[in-house]
Amino acid sequence: MSSVNKYHIDLTNPSTSPLNEANQDLNNNAKNSQTHKIGRQFEDPTEEDNIIISHQLRKESITPPEKVLFRCKYGYPAVTLAGCAKKKQGTIVPGTLLWLTCPRRSNLVSHLEQTKFLKDLENEYIVEKSQDLVTSHENFRAHMRGVLDRERYVKWVSSNSVKDPEVKEEDIPVKRYGNAGVSAAVSVKCMHAHVAGFTAGVDDPVARRGIQETALRHITDIEDIEDVLKTAQEEGDDSLRHLMDCPAKCVLCSSLPRDHKYRRLRKRKRDKNAGNETTQEGHTNTRATKKAAPQTEDTQQ
Repeated sequence: MSSVNKYHIDLTNPSTSPLNEANQDLNNNAKNSQTHKIGRQFEDPTEEDNIIISHQLRKESITPPEKVLFRCKYGYPAVTLAGCAKKKQGTIVPGTLLWLTCPRRSNLVSHLEQTKFLKDLENEYIVEKSQDLVTSHENFRAHMRGVLDRERYVKWVSSNSVKDPEVKEEDIPVKRYGNAGVSAAVSVKCMHAHVAGFTAGVDDPVARRGIQETALRHITDIEDIEDVLKTAQEEGDDSLRHLMDCPAKCVLCSSLPRDHKYRRLRKRKRDKNAGNETTQEGHTNTRATKKAAPQTEDTQQ
């Protein structure tokens, strides 16, 4: 693997993208091995993965995720395992554990959430299919039992009410349900959370319906999407999980450095570097000036 220095993120230079370099390495590796990892995974992120994820999330720097749980058909991270951003010492903050990093998936699901579909789906499941919803939460809990270590799993499920990691499964009070960690078993959460769980391998009928509806409503760059969706449904969930992959080589990922939000990050980085250079040339900051200022007669009194 390439060293981290090769993939140093220079936001001041829009003409060079470390994502393109990582793309080239993946292309070279694919030519050499003829295969690269795709689909469901459970592996530590590489340095290249972390750089790609920082581009996907439009951030200068990220806290590396704990695991990569799914890769698109081009081998890039699409779903990761990461703890909630808010942390308390000795506790697990109940919240989202699985995250959609793929910008295409996230964007498509956001379009779906802006429609009435999610509310109608929630009403349908609460009124007619509440047991299916409870079962999907149980499936997620079973999936996370194999992903998290025992202590963290117990704290997450019980919302930190159980401190003994050796407690029997049947004695753990379940206070959090599903990927977003809501407190009600009959609840449809953020569709991003459902899709992330399903993509990572959880049997989730809500996410399955969401992906199907997204394909029909919002995927406009794949010809004969109805036939493609029908084929994916016939082939099973593994094909459905790849339905929202980019139709061409990482279209959205490669466009991120030109995104308007990313340009603001580059400008902020340039301004910060310019300020550092000014300080290095001998212009001390205000705090340093106050510290070095000699005492006056008033202060001496």
